Amino acid sequence: STTRSGSIPKQAQFNVSSSCLVAGASVTATLNGVPTRVGPSYDQPPLGPVGSTVLKITQLGLDPVTAQGAELCITLKPNRARQGCTTLDQLCSSPGFPAGTCTAATFDAACDCCPVSQVVQARPPPPPPPPPPPPPPSPPPAVPSYRACEVCVAAKLVPPPNDVRPYRFNAATCAAIQRNISDAMNAALNASNISPIAAPFAPNSTTCFDDTVLTCGNFNGEDLSKLERLFNEVSDLLSYFIGVASSGDICNPKLEGYTVLITTQDNICLDVSQSASCFLPNQPFPNCTCNTTQGVLPFIVSPSYYPRASPFFGSLVTEYCFTLNTLPAAAIVPSTCYKANDLLAKIEWYADEALRSAVKGYTITPFGGPSKKVFPSWGAPGTSTLKVNLNWNGTMANGGLVCVAVQKPYTMQNLCKGAPGQCYASVFNRDNSDYCCPIFRAGP
Repeated sequence: STTRSGSIPKQAQFNVSSSCLVAGASVTATLNGVPTRVGPSYDQPPLGPVGSTVLKITQLGLDPVTAQGAELCITLKPNRARQGCTTLDQLCSSPGFPAGTCTAATFDAACDCCPVSQVVQARPPPPPPPPPPPPPPSPPPAVPSYRACEVCVAAKLVPPPNDVRPYRFNAATCAAIQRNISDAMNAALNASNISPIAAPFAPNSTTCFDDTVLTCGNFNGEDLSKLERLFNEVSDLLSYFIGVASSGDICNPKLEGYTVLITTQDNICLDVSQSASCFLPNQPFPNCTCNTTQGVLPFIVSPSYYPRASPFFGSLVTEYCFTLNTLPAAAIVPSTCYKANDLLAKIEWYADEALRSAVKGYTITPFGGPSKKVFPSWGAPGTSTLKVNLNWNGTMANGGLVCVAVQKPYTMQNLCKGAPGQCYASVFNRDNSDYCCPIFRAGP
C-alpha cells in the first residue's frame, strides 16, 4: 500500500540479525512473482545503533495503484559452508516481539516518509482431521531392499607451511584424476557384486577445485558383506589413487613439501583414507654452512626446467633453462641471514664433476634485459658444485632466466646429482658469514 497521500513506496528496509551478514550468503527477491530490478543487499547503516544490520530492497517501482496488494517475496541462501540465515526466525530482529516477527520500513523517493510496521510469520492452520483408514492393500510383490550410498573419493593437496612454489590442480589434471579414479571405483563395485549402481563414478568438472578433486558415485549399500568386500578392494587402490593425484610421482619437484591425501571424508558407507609425502635423503649440498630454508630469500627457482637450442654455443650444445621468480615481501620467512634489498648473488647446482668438460657455460637473461654469455665456473674439487654469479636485484630476478649449456649427447639429467632425474639448485644472497642458501628441486 502507499505510505501517505501522494507518497509512493520506492524501497523497503528490514531490521535483520547481524549474523546474516556472512560472506557468500545471498538474498533474492521477487515483486508479484517478478525478480526485483536491483537485488536485495545487506547493509550496516552508519547512523543506526551499533551492530545493527538491515536488508535493503530498492527500486520497487510501485505507484499508488500497483502498491495495492503487491506481494514481495524474499529467498535466503547460505554460503557454500552453510553459513548465513535461511529462515525468518534467523533473519528478523524485532526485540519485544515473537521470533519470526519482521520489522520493516518503506521509503518514498525523497526518503522522508518511512512508516514502520511489524509482520508476524504466518503459522500454518491446524491440519484437517485424518480420513478414515483405507482398507488394507494387497501385499506388493517382494523387491530387493535398497540403501543409498553416495560416496565421493577426494584427492586433496595439503601444502607445506611455507608454500613458496604453489601447486594447484588445473582442469586437465582434474579430468585425468577423475577418469582414472572412476574406472577403478566402478571396477571395484563390480568385483564386490554390488548392485544396483544408481550412479556410476564419473568425471564431473563441477567438482574440480584448485586443491581438491572429488569423484562421486551412488550405489546400493544394503548388503554389509558386500560393503566389507568393497572396503578391502578400495583400500588396496589408495596407493594407486595417490599416484594418480601426483601425476605418477609423489617426489615430483612441483609437489616438494606437499602431502597428497586420498579420503572418502568419513563416509558411513565407505570410510577409507591414506596420504603420502616425498622424503628424500639429505644431500651434501651446498658445501657450506648456511640457511637452506625455502622462503628465507625472496628468490625462487621454478620446479621445471626446459631445453632449448643455444644462441651462443653452437648446434652441438643444448641449453637447459631455469626460470627464476620472487616472493612478495610479506611472504619472506623471517631470518637473520637476509636483509631487505639483498641481491641474488649466485646460483649453485649439485653436479657431477666428471662431466666438467661437458658444461660449456651459461646464457643468463635478467628480466627485461639482454642475454649474456658466461663461461662455466665450478667449486673446489670434491664439492660437486657448478655455479654462476648473477648479482641481480629483485626486478632482474623476477622472470629472469639462467640456462646451462651442456654439450651433446649429455643432458642436464646426466649432469645433476641427487634425486634421480632431478637437479638441486641453491640460491645465495652473499658468500660470507650468516648468509642464506635455500635449496630447490627442479625437473624436466
